[in-house]
Amino acid sequence: MSIDYRLGMKRALDAGPIDGERFPGVLASTLVMATEDLRDATAFVCRRAAEWGVDPQRILTSGSSAGAMTVLMAEYALCNGDSVFVRHLPEGFRYAGVIAYAGAVYDPSGELRWATPPAPLLLFHGDADRNVPYDTVPVPGGGVLFGSAAVARDLAQRGVPYWFVSEAGADHSMAWRPMREHFAEIDAFLDRFVFGGERRRFETRIVPPDAPERPAAFAIDDYLDANYGHYVPGKKRQPSETFRKGYRQ
Repeated sequence: MSIDYRLGMKRALDAGPIDGERFPGVLASTLVMATEDLRDATAFVCRRAAEWGVDPQRILTSGSSAGAMTVLMAEYALCNGDSVFVRHLPEGFRYAGVIAYAGAVYDPSGELRWATPPAPLLLFHGDADRNVPYDTVPVPGGGVLFGSAAVARDLAQRGVPYWFVSEAGADHSMAWRPMREHFAEIDAFLDRFVFGGERRRFETRIVPPDAPERPAAFAIDDYLDANYGHYVPGKKRQPSETFRKGYRQ
């Protein structure tokens, strides 16, 4: 099942350029919109579970890029008992697993907080991603964006099951390439972690011999420039030449 969600960032961009000062508020409201829409879609599936032959205990979420941030933030809200999120779902509902292709978690406190352990997570990310941070990035004015590497490191310390697949020199193409190139890992994650209940922690590091040298340093200005630097209100944002070349590959 694929869902649509409101594009809060687009609305904000239509109102004017997003700089470091506006960004924290816009980011927070955008993530709330998207996670609310995912929550409502999940609740809809749960209400139709008997009719559709769905096991509510085996519902997984998966998303790439902004969608990856959405599914991670939804799990984060569930784990932390967010009342607005939880009250719309069946009592005790939890996702069976989460797959995030180049995603991140945002916490305005600047720390990752899991009141209860998350579902098994499968994380994909390239360490030269310029669209979503691979590790941590402080947000001026409040909070931190925690990329897949930071999330995996935190889960390892907590002893929570996860599988982190990272690639050296890979850009934001890891938001879509795993859905073509990493079926084996995805199938194994579903079979062993989600349905098999294995309590293990895997990290797969891919280092291609011909990996291009790309800058790995990442700041919030890089995020804004990579995602919104060429945005023109009222017009579809054109991908950069780098992205077009990567997509053709």
